[in-house]
Amino acid sequence: PVLALLPCLHLYKRLGARTIQQRNHDVVMSNAKRLLSQWGSTMLCDASMYELLSMVEIGLPSGLVPADIHSNNNNDNKGDNNGKGSDDRSSPLLSSWKDADYVRLHLRNEYNIETQLLCIAGALWVRLSCHLHNDDDDYTRLLQACKEMIEKN
Repeated sequence: PVLALLPCLHLYKRLGARTIQQRNHDVVMSNAKRLLSQWGSTMLCDASMYELLSMVEIGLPSGLVPADIHSNNNNDNKGDNNGKGSDDRSSPLLSSWKDADYVRLHLRNEYNIETQLLCIAGALWVRLSCHLHNDDDDYTRLLQACKEMIEKN
């Protein structure tokens, strides 16, 4: 890793910080819009909040967690309403932090996709981020992985 530092610094200097920042922002936002359209979801915050950022949180589609795991996760979290789900466990659509962990680990172990997942108010959100090594194919892999997970469940 240390041997790669100098070429990375030279590339950073050659391209320029602003160019890299704008490229990463454009890639993550265009792919976020594509996933939002496919999933019928929303961004966690208004798009203007992400003006120059290279990351965005978007809602995941339902059905990523098998029903037996989802119901067990919710039963284990009764009373946890401190930003980690909801007390109303009568709704099968509410998710928990255990559901987020399940999806994150499944994406990592089965699809080699590393991303951060959040559970906010009983909904799962994925953090999309972009760096120079990311391209549209990375987000397409996430879209396909989620589609496969839903089909299996």
